[in-house]
Amino acid sequence: MVYSWDTSQKSTKQKQSKNIKGELQAKIDEALSNNQVWGISILAFAAVTREGIETALFLSALKDESLLLGSFIGLFIAAIISALLYKTTIKLNLSKFFTITGWLLILIAAGLASHMIAGLGKLGIIPPIIEKVWNLEWLRYESSPSLTQVIAYSAYVLIVGKMFMNNSKATA
Repeated sequence: MVYSWDTSQKSTKQKQSKNIKGELQAKIDEALSNNQVWGISILAFAAVTREGIETALFLSALKDESLLLGSFIGLFIAAIISALLYKTTIKLNLSKFFTITGWLLILIAAGLASHMIAGLGKLGIIPPIIEKVWNLEWLRYESSPSLTQVIAYSAYVLIVGKMFMNNSKATA
């Protein structure tokens, strides 16, 4: 269910990316011409505050120091990316942006599908076929997947990736 929702979100964002920049610019221009700057400011403040609260809750749940350090490194990288995005958003091609982030989400969702298969394997519901296809302990996340996990990951990327690319061609 999560995978179908994630896939539908990618498809929706991809379809909307074609016109979103023009629509947003027109609405912002209209709001500015009608002296509605406060509305835009409050919306931006609320969005940033919400994200800040989510981050604070996430970080407060971390008990392990290595996870906390990794989180702060991630926040630092996110701040750098945000600054770069701020400097380049006028020139940002939203279609390419949503294509790249869509592919990243597909890879993450495929990892979740693979992890689900691992859980079902541990329960004895789906056999692993081959217990360990490879061993990459330095990656830590599913460093030694079973063949069923590799098949699930690959199938998800191929099937959803094909659907994603077909949507890209349809909206282009």
